[in-house]
Amino acid sequence: MGVATILKGRSKAAPDALPTAPLRTWTALLANLLNPKAAAVYLTLVPQFLDPGSFTVANVLAFACLHATLTALWLAVSSVALRSLRARALPIPRRAVALVGGGTLIALGVRTLVSSRAVPAT
Repeated sequence: MGVATILKGRSKAAPDALPTAPLRTWTALLANLLNPKAAAVYLTLVPQFLDPGSFTVANVLAFACLHATLTALWLAVSSVALRSLRARALPIPRRAVALVGGGTLIALGVRTLVSSRAVPAT
């Protein structure tokens, strides 16, 4: 993946066209709703914050709604901030981003390979 990222960044071809906004929104929503980590968080963390005597479905739903509201607020504020920074920031060449990202992927792969070989079999 790292080599492919570097090679793709070096090509002179135009970047892939982005999907339309509604498609991106629905894709992100489905990815979040079908994420098993979210269910694991609610099954392990929510009971710690709710009183065992008042642990009801309504309380869990209220907790989930609060979490969704805070997440939406955070994403809205951060997207506005990032959009304003994008207008002011110097454009980073696509080639540099591909080189750094690909190099990082290669370094992580080599590190994983070396660390897996260093562990003796038991």
